[in-house]
Amino acid sequence: MRVLVADCGSGLTRVGWGTDARPRHVLPSRMADDSAFPVQRGIVQDWDAMDKVWSNIYSDVMQVDSAEHPVVFADSPSTPDRDRERMAELLFEKHRVPAYFVGYQSVLSVYSAGRTSSLVVDMGHGVTHAMAVHEGFAYPHTLERLDLGGQDMTSFLFELLKDKGISLEAQPASAPASAAPAPAATFATTSTTSAADNASSVEGSAAAAAAAGAGNNNSEGAATGSTPAPAAETSANTTTS
Repeated sequence: MRVLVADCGSGLTRVGWGTDARPRHVLPSRMADDSAFPVQRGIVQDWDAMDKVWSNIYSDVMQVDSAEHPVVFADSPSTPDRDRERMAELLFEKHRVPAYFVGYQSVLSVYSAGRTSSLVVDMGHGVTHAMAVHEGFAYPHTLERLDLGGQDMTSFLFELLKDKGISLEAQPASAPASAAPAPAATFATTSTTSAADNASSVEGSAAAAAAAGAGNNNSEGAATGSTPAPAAETSANTTTS
C-alpha cells in the first residue's frame, strides 16, 4: 500500500508518493473556477475550495482511490489545532482515507535532507517560518512566524522596477531571422576576402620583383616588370630598394 504525501501551500500544492525523491506533481492550490486561493498565509480560509483541491488530487492528478492510500500531510507549524482537526475530518469522512498523519513542514524538510537536527527557515508563497528541530522533534517555543513570503518579494520587486521606469510587460515579437540584416557577418566575410586578396597581391609582387631583378639587375626594371595595386606596389618598391 503506497503512501500519498501532500503539501498544500498558499500558492502551490505538491503531491507524490512516499517513495519519490521529489514531488511528482506541482499544481496551483486552487481550482480554475475559483477566484481566490483557499490557503492564505498558511491558513485555510475556504474549506469548500480546499475540498475541491483534494478531490482534484485524487481523481485527476494522481488518479487513485483515496480509500486505498494512507496520507502524510505536510502542515505549517503555525496551523491552529482546530484546523488540523477539520482537515482530518475532511479526509476521513469525505475521502475515506485509511490512515492520516500530519507532519511539520520543517521536520519533514530535515528528514528529506537525511538529517534529524537542524535550524529550518521555510519561506513559502505567503508566510515564512523559522524553527529548530532536534533529533526529529520540533521545538515549538523556537517557532518564529513572519507574514512575508515570495508573493510579497515579487510585488516589491515590481514596485522598484516601476519606480525606475522599467516595465515587465510582454515585448512584441522580433522580426524573422530572414528579414533581419546581418552586418557583423557581412563585415567579417568582406574583411577576410580583402586580407586574402592583399596577401596574394603582395606575394605576386614580390615574386615579380625577384624575377625582374634577376633579369635586369636594377630597381627600375623591378618596378616596371609588375603592375600591382597601389598597396602592393609600395610593398614591392620597398623590397627592391
